Amino acid sequence: MSVKSDGGRKTGGAKDDEPDTGDHTPLALGATLSMIAGLTYLLLYLLDRRGGMTEEMKRELVFAIIDWAKQGGGCRTYLALAAIFVLLVYYHSIGKKICAGWEEVYGG
Repeated sequence: MSVKSDGGRKTGGAKDDEPDTGDHTPLALGATLSMIAGLTYLLLYLLDRRGGMTEEMKRELVFAIIDWAKQGGGCRTYLALAAIFVLLVYYHSIGKKICAGWEEVYGG
């Protein structure tokens, strides 16, 4: 697209005189997904941590997802891998139940 000078005014140029680089990356989509992921992490972090996940519960969920994946095809395998990844990230970042009540520690 050519830019012509018409008495000091530019006509036919890009909006706001921005160069056309050919880069059409959807930045708004990436920023929105990042904000949603960050807010979800904060909400999970700030929720009551007493209802966390034990090591046994994590192991049972992972094995259940693996069994589910074995019953299907390739698509089910990829979905299972994604679900296991999300589960392990949650468990190791904020979902681990590590604090025991004083009754469990002292037997009371």
